[in-house]
Amino acid sequence: MPFNEHFGIHPQDEQFLDREVWDLAGTPLDKRPLLLHFHPLVIYRFQVIKQADTVLALYLRSDAFTAHEKLADFEYYDPITTGDST
Repeated sequence: MPFNEHFGIHPQDEQFLDREVWDLAGTPLDKRPLLLHFHPLVIYRFQVIKQADTVLALYLRSDAFTAHEKLADFEYYDPITTGDST
């Protein structure tokens, strides 16, 4: 799994960290779930995810990551994870 030294996390994909962060706090609740109100090509231009696949990988392969890596990834992805259901 790739690791970004600058951010100290495992990126969701190769371009993920190059994208602007979606302002979830500034997104009205009536605009959620995002996929029902925004075109996927708009959403995919931002750092926002429906479920944290990277965090799931940390759980499934817990022995392959340090406690520090797990915490850093969780703290990075939690604020940009919508938890939306479609």
